[in-house]
Amino acid sequence: NYRPWNPTPDPEVGDFLTRPPVGARRFEPGHVSYLGYCAVHEGLRFIRETGVETLAAHSSRLAGRVAEGLDPERYETTSPDPGSSPIVAFRFDPELDLIPRLVENRIVVSVGRGSLRVSPAWFSDEGDVDHLVQVLNA
Repeated sequence: NYRPWNPTPDPEVGDFLTRPPVGARRFEPGHVSYLGYCAVHEGLRFIRETGVETLAAHSSRLAGRVAEGLDPERYETTSPDPGSSPIVAFRFDPELDLIPRLVENRIVVSVGRGSLRVSPAWFSDEGDVDHLVQVLNA
C-alpha cells in the first residue's frame, strides 16, 4: 500500500496489505509457518485427548449410515464392507447431475463422473448424514 508499488496508496490502510493467494498456494507462506505449527499442535492434542479409536468409530458409523440410507437403485456401493471404514464410495449414473444439488445444499463430498466418495469426520453428525442422504435420494 505504498509507492512505488501502489500509485495511489490508501492512507486509511496500513503499509503492509496482504491477500493470500488462491488455491493451495495460500498454505505455502514461503517461511516457517508458525500458524501451521499451532494448528498441527492443537490438532494432534485433540486426537490424543479424544482417541484415534473413538474418532475412527464415529466416522465409520456415519459412513455406514450413508451406505444404508442411499437408494440402491440409484447408487451402487463400491466400498467393501461399508461402515468398517470412515470412507464410503458409490457409483451412479453420470447423467444424474449431482453437483448443483450438492452445492445448493452446501454439501462437500468428492464427486467425479459417475462416482461419489463420502468421508464424514468428527464434526459431522447424524443430522448431516441424513441431510446428505435426503439430498442425494431426492
